[in-house]
Amino acid sequence: MRKIDRRRAVWVILTLLWMLLIFWFSAKPAVQSAQESHEVGMWIGRIMMRLHGEQWTNAELEQFAVGADFLVRKGAHMSEYAVLGFLMSGAWGVWDRRSRHVIRRAAFGLLSVALYAVSDEAHQIFVPGRSGQVTDILLDSAGAAAGVLLAVGLLLLYRRKK
Repeated sequence: MRKIDRRRAVWVILTLLWMLLIFWFSAKPAVQSAQESHEVGMWIGRIMMRLHGEQWTNAELEQFAVGADFLVRKGAHMSEYAVLGFLMSGAWGVWDRRSRHVIRRAAFGLLSVALYAVSDEAHQIFVPGRSGQVTDILLDSAGAAAGVLLAVGLLLLYRRKK
């Protein structure tokens, strides 16, 4: 196996594993997903409390977590799909130094992730308490675009240094 083929295989395996992780998160019933998001909000609240040297009551911490819920959920969507966009770029061969088709490969990576976002939202229709949201597809695709742009930007920096 050529060195470039091995690299590409690693990118594909990492991408597939990340897609499985996203599927696993999406397969959780709404109650469980909401509880996990709430716990993340509580964790962020505790960090904010320490950073500001404040002491919050349990009620204030709870209120912060409830208020942060929307941002936690949407931030999770964007970040998990940004990682997928980055990985998918590698799977499509953006890092292949011999290729002049970086933009085309990046576009295929972005399109692949956008299609996965559609399938993920469709999958959520069958999960108890969950629903498929067009806005989440758009958010996921925006996250993917950020990941793809990061991959292309790093590649261009790497090429510039050489």
